[in-house]
Amino acid sequence: MENKIEVNTIPYLTWSWLKINSDPVSYDFTLTENAGKEVQIPEGVSVSSGKTVKTDLEEPKYSIGEQAASLIADAAPQGKIYTIEKSTGDKPLIIRIAVDGNNATHQIIHAKAGTSAKVIIVYEGQEAIAGIITKIYAEDDANLHISKVQLCDNSVNQIDD
Repeated sequence: MENKIEVNTIPYLTWSWLKINSDPVSYDFTLTENAGKEVQIPEGVSVSSGKTVKTDLEEPKYSIGEQAASLIADAAPQGKIYTIEKSTGDKPLIIRIAVDGNNATHQIIHAKAGTSAKVIIVYEGQEAIAGIITKIYAEDDANLHISKVQLCDNSVNQIDD
């Protein structure tokens, strides 16, 4: 059964003839959770399951649109939380997501106040569909450097929020 969702809905409408207010996407697949694999966890970083963190920070808004975000979030019920408790120096947190089949990943990176860290997320795979949600929470005076490295070939369709 083919379904439709709107992705990349922008908050302010443009002239309708530009056709850039959103992008309708048809799909006929289901996603399964792919939590990824930690390649390197530096001292000061803890990993847990979940999709929410306790913080006074505002919830990040989805850039891919509510429909696409719900599709991904529902397919990744566990989720992963990376909490940076203390600065990690030159040693980055490295997460590898091997896309195979139809995957959904929901991850949170939560930097506590005054911490500093580098995070590298590497995507690899072929002949797949991937949906990824990465939420970032940076408390007061936290300094995060996030790098996402896309190594998938042209056969991978990926929605990354």
